[in-house]
Amino acid sequence: MEDQLIKEIRTIKDRLASKYNYDLRAMYSDIAQKQRASNRKIVNLSSKNREPTQQRVGWDEEQTPT
Repeated sequence: MEDQLIKEIRTIKDRLASKYNYDLRAMYSDIAQKQRASNRKIVNLSSKNREPTQQRVGWDEEQTPT
């Protein structure tokens, strides 16, 4: 038996995809345009854009990880 929440999510996903004729580029283009038009600051939280930390939590310079 399919979970009701999963069924609802799939229905919403299919409705959204059909709006763009299942074209991922069209979906992305519309989302990107809406972000630009919103005038809100877009924050990128990907790890590749973060400054490296000097010391890892739980580590001492002369110890192994805890």
